[in-house]
Amino acid sequence: MKTTEFGKGWRRWITLSRGVPLVTILVAATVGILAMLGYLQATAVEGTLLAVLALLAVDALTERISLLEKIEDKLSNVSSTYLKSRAELPTWKERGQTASEIFVVGVSLVSAVVPHLDFFEQKMKDGCRLRFLLLDPSSSAVQTWNMMNKVPNAKADIELCLKSLEHLKRLEKTVKGKCEVRLAPVIPPFSAAIFDPSKDTGYINVEHPAYRKALGERPHFQLTRAGENRWFEFYKTQFEQLWTPSQKWEPPTTEGSI
Repeated sequence: MKTTEFGKGWRRWITLSRGVPLVTILVAATVGILAMLGYLQATAVEGTLLAVLALLAVDALTERISLLEKIEDKLSNVSSTYLKSRAELPTWKERGQTASEIFVVGVSLVSAVVPHLDFFEQKMKDGCRLRFLLLDPSSSAVQTWNMMNKVPNAKADIELCLKSLEHLKRLEKTVKGKCEVRLAPVIPPFSAAIFDPSKDTGYINVEHPAYRKALGERPHFQLTRAGENRWFEFYKTQFEQLWTPSQKWEPPTTEGSI
């Protein structure tokens, strides 16, 4: 096994792109050895030039190996790191700690809002603007989503999420932040968490739905305004286009309120 791995590594090291400096080093070393053994005659100037040529070849080879290995490493990691599972994503606290605006879109948002209610509450106290867009529980699209989903309980999940959002809406009266909620008449084509969409530091995490797959099995990818501005704007615009025709939601008034 060790011999095989060594052989593969050696063959990978000797490639066409490294041929010129390798041949130069080999020729220089051969001439130098022959001169030392007396088979060739070389003046001091010729010997110096030969040594300099060998050093330049070594330097070129080292730089080329380093550059090519970096490129190969980046290319080999593109497909494996671009798509992520939910568990591999930064936490809400890590990503949204300094955000002044956070927009969230999804079918029920129950897994985004309910376990992180304390996070959103603190963000509102810090003056953050929150916008939540989820499927209208009275929409006929709920039945369609249930047929696609592994656990068909969309209506119950949406209503549970709205209970948590009710708490945030009531919090608006006492804090600097703002919480807006709308109900979409159609299934959102993706789920996303958008942080600071108007800033150069904007960031979007996108989750695409899949047929009868649990949350942890769905693919996610991340976009930044600085790195992928075109697609960043695409998903930001999609959010706004879905937000505009959606119905504004307010918590039910409590008994005895004016």
